[in-house]
Amino acid sequence: MGQTTMVANQAKAAGFTNKTQIIATIRDELRFNRLMLPALPEVAVKMRKTVDDPAASAAQMAKAISAEAAIATRLLQVANAALYRSRMRVNSIQGAIARLGLKMVRNLVCTLVMEQLYKVRTSEKTRQMQISIWRHSVSVAALSSVLAARFTSLGKDEAMLGGLVHDIGKLPILARAAAIPELDNDDDLLQAVLDDMHGEVGKLILETWHFPESLVRCVAQHEQYDDIASPEIDICDVVTLANLCSHPLAVRERMIADFDSLPVLGKLELDATTLIGLLNEAQPEIHEIEQLLIR
Repeated sequence: MGQTTMVANQAKAAGFTNKTQIIATIRDELRFNRLMLPALPEVAVKMRKTVDDPAASAAQMAKAISAEAAIATRLLQVANAALYRSRMRVNSIQGAIARLGLKMVRNLVCTLVMEQLYKVRTSEKTRQMQISIWRHSVSVAALSSVLAARFTSLGKDEAMLGGLVHDIGKLPILARAAAIPELDNDDDLLQAVLDDMHGEVGKLILETWHFPESLVRCVAQHEQYDDIASPEIDICDVVTLANLCSHPLAVRERMIADFDSLPVLGKLELDATTLIGLLNEAQPEIHEIEQLLIR
C-alpha cells in the first residue's frame, strides 16, 4: 500500500468532520515532524551560504550562479530591467552582482527559485490553488518592495522576499489535504484550515530554512493587523500592509475607513487616502516588479 493511500485510509478511519479535528491532526503532525515540509532548493542554499560567508567574493558567487543557466539568465534580465538599469548594459553574472549587490542577489536567487515550490505535480484542483497563491504572493512581494522603498529605510529586496514567502505555509497544507477526503472535497473547509494554520506552518518552514528572524516573524504574523510589537517599522509591518493593499483597487477604496485604524499607518504617519493615492501612482513600478517575478 502506498504512503498516500495509507494516510488517506487513516484519515477516513479517523472520521474527520470539522475544522477543529483537522487542525488538531495537522498540528500533531507538525509537533512530531510528520508533516512534509518543502525543502529550500539547493541553489538557494548555496547562494545564502556564499553571501553569509565574509570571505566570499563576487567571483565565487558568479561561479555558483552560472552553474544554474535558468537562474543566471533571469538574474541578467533583472539587472538590466528599468528598475536597476544604468546607461551601460551588463552582460555577465559578475557585472549583475556588482550592480545589484551580494545581499540583493542572494534574495533575488531565493525569489527566482521559489516558484518551483509551487509547481509540484498534484491534482488539477491543487495545482490551480498553487497558481493562485503564487500570483497573490508575487503581488504582495511587488507591493512590499514599493512600500519599503517609498516609506521606510528597510531594504526593498528583503521586503520583496518577505512578500513572496508570506503564504509559504499553505503548500504543505494543500499537499496534506489530498489525503483527507473531507478536506479535499470541501473548498470552504479547506480555505478555513489554510487561513487558520498557514502562519504557524510557514514559521516552521522558514526556521527550518534558517531564514532571519525578521522574515520568520513576517510569515507567522502578517495577518495580525493590530500587532504593535515595536514602535519602529519592520518587514512584518510592510508585508502586512502589502497583503491588505493587494486587494483590487475598488475593494481597497472601500476599505479606507478600516485602513485608517491600522497601527502600521500610524507608524508610517500616513492616512489611508494618501496611501491608496500613492499606490495608484506607483502602479507602473509595481507592475514591472510583478513581471520580473512571473516568468
